Amino acid sequence: MSDFNELDDHLQQLDINNNDVENQRSRQNQLQNQRREQQHEHDAQQHEHDASNQRRRVLDQGRYHERRNQENVNSYLAACKCNIDTFDPDTANIIPNDLGSMNIECDYCHALGFKVEFRRNQDNKKHMGKMCCNQDQVKLDPPPPVPIALYKLFTSDDPRAEAFRHLLRYFNAGMAMGSIQVDDQTAYQGGPASFKVHGQIYKRIGPMLPSLPSVFGDGTPKCLQIWFCDMEEQANLRVQQNCIESAVRR
Repeated sequence: MSDFNELDDHLQQLDINNNDVENQRSRQNQLQNQRREQQHEHDAQQHEHDASNQRRRVLDQGRYHERRNQENVNSYLAACKCNIDTFDPDTANIIPNDLGSMNIECDYCHALGFKVEFRRNQDNKKHMGKMCCNQDQVKLDPPPPVPIALYKLFTSDDPRAEAFRHLLRYFNAGMAMGSIQVDDQTAYQGGPASFKVHGQIYKRIGPMLPSLPSVFGDGTPKCLQIWFCDMEEQANLRVQQNCIESAVRR
């Protein structure tokens, strides 16, 4: 009888242990399900957060491009009033930045500069650092003498010399043997603009002789091609292409 009771107690204990194992497994399954639900909820929230950030970035980019386009329009309108050839600070209502006279001389190479560009070394000598001779570390041969005819054009007060200096940029452009192609990133901010280039600069030099009228050109000699015309035609072509006649009228 006692053996039977012991066996019965043992079986009851096994049932209890089995129930504990099943309860433990059930709790583990519940915990795993809760973790999965929490992970799914977290993933959904993260996805919504990412989508919201993406929408915000798209809106910000749109506002940025819209503002940039408007700034470009405003800058272009301001630049139209500030052409370097016709710029007049009195009529443009722009206060110029005055650096003073360019009359300060380097004690080493005697180059001239503005007062704000100079500093002194331990020997109390004025210099502009690497902007000139780097304190006598760079020594160049003196430039050759300027031809008398060109010197008179730059220094004389007669009408021919004054016209030459007034149209100097047009003459310089007219003698060019090629042209350039750039991605113009010039910043126009209410004053004379500084020419700014983004990326590669391409030098465009065409064939020696002008092509026939086609989609590639009208057959008129340009740049290097002008140098192969006779002298009178060269002068006429440079006047026409560089708008020198209209500049003279201004």
